[in-house]
Amino acid sequence: MYGHLLGDLGHFKNINDTCGHLAGDEVLKETARRLVSSVCSYDFVGRFGGEEFLVTLNNCDSAFGLARAEKIRKTIAKRPVELPRVR
Repeated sequence: MYGHLLGDLGHFKNINDTCGHLAGDEVLKETARRLVSSVCSYDFVGRFGGEEFLVTLNNCDSAFGLARAEKIRKTIAKRPVELPRVR
């Protein structure tokens, strides 16, 4: 049994527009790191689109999936992504 989550980074376009595409790339990389760190080694994380990610949770029923989705969301949202200052 698999559970699938599709996540989207809200307001991501604003990052690219105000900070530039290199900053946007860093946000995507850090989001991917946080996603991978928040799932089990036998789960799957992949980029689905521009700022969308797909997470496949193995051996996960729908009731448990909702709790996992919220835990993953909190892991990503608990602190802002720090961007290096560009001079």
